[in-house]
Amino acid sequence: MISLPIDQIAIIITGPPAIIMIGLKQPWRRWGFLLGLVGQPAWLYTCWINNQWGIFAFSVFMIYAWASGLWRNWEK
Repeated sequence: MISLPIDQIAIIITGPPAIIMIGLKQPWRRWGFLLGLVGQPAWLYTCWINNQWGIFAFSVFMIYAWASGLWRNWEK
């Protein structure tokens, strides 16, 4: 049996569904941005403990991207 750390499970559960959802029409799109943002702490934690600083910097950018998409789709 494969044993995955909780942070990797969180990435699997939030990442792919979020990407799929933002490609769909409303209301799924708005929930996709929220789910993507919820998964970002797992990305930051994984990058931090594994000293993957390039991916950490990319994750910080992704927080901005998910948050701006969330803002645009939930402000109405």
